[in-house]
Amino acid sequence: MVIKIVENKDIAIFSLFILALAYSYFLLGYDQTLLYLFLVIFLVYSFISLHVSRKYGAQIKGWPSILKEKDYTSIALTVPQTGLMMAVLITFYTGIYSTIIVLIGFLVMFVGMGFNLMVRRELGKNWVPLSKTTENQELVF
Repeated sequence: MVIKIVENKDIAIFSLFILALAYSYFLLGYDQTLLYLFLVIFLVYSFISLHVSRKYGAQIKGWPSILKEKDYTSIALTVPQTGLMMAVLITFYTGIYSTIIVLIGFLVMFVGMGFNLMVRRELGKNWVPLSKTTENQELVF
């Protein structure tokens, strides 16, 4: 029941993001196609990875619980990811890039996404919240 509510909320949020991207794409013009393609791929991948993780039983923390529990690992991982996203957005927005390098980057991104989804599935199957483990519990890969 809780998972279904969370999935419906995820679907609604990601649908709003996609609609906002589509609206701004048609409003601003077609000269930023690669930027919008990257953003759509990133949003779809994020949704699929959340779905895969939850489907196989992983408990995903939201930002309120991350900040409340002072989970510095999640914060430390998010800062460089945000920096990389901003760098990609600025690069595509300014139009200063090489087509070959962008195609190679998209290929590497797709391979990484596939690998990440496989890992999420396996981790979800063997999920044990590390903050609540006893001496006999361990996360098995």
